Amino acid sequence: MTTHHKGLFTHIDLIGITVPDQQAALEWFTDVLEFEVREDNEFEMGRWITVGVPGQDNLKVVLRPIDWGTGNATEERKARIGTDMLTLHTEDIERTVGILRERGVTITREPEEAAWGVYALFEDPFGNTHQVIEPA
Repeated sequence: MTTHHKGLFTHIDLIGITVPDQQAALEWFTDVLEFEVREDNEFEMGRWITVGVPGQDNLKVVLRPIDWGTGNATEERKARIGTDMLTLHTEDIERTVGILRERGVTITREPEEAAWGVYALFEDPFGNTHQVIEPA
């Protein structure tokens, strides 16, 4: 018999990244990072695009345009660009960083050892810094 955790939540479904251009972000995340498109639909509020890592179906990244949001002025939302971060795992960080570099991605921190494994940092074209980790 399996016992289930009775906490408040079961998992995270969506993570949002604010981007200035949804189409450019969609192309970058699918072409450069090899994410897959999960949803790409037009709604009254605008275009709803989610992407994710192939094989990890329970987590989607929303490519959120600047004009979305409640209670925040557009300038405040623009100021958030560059503050979102994804942490991605890999089995071979040297290979992954090499491929990213070949695809024109700016590596802002070369692979470095840490207690949790080897990590590197890279930028997306929108100013967000992301982390890639090869776990220890």
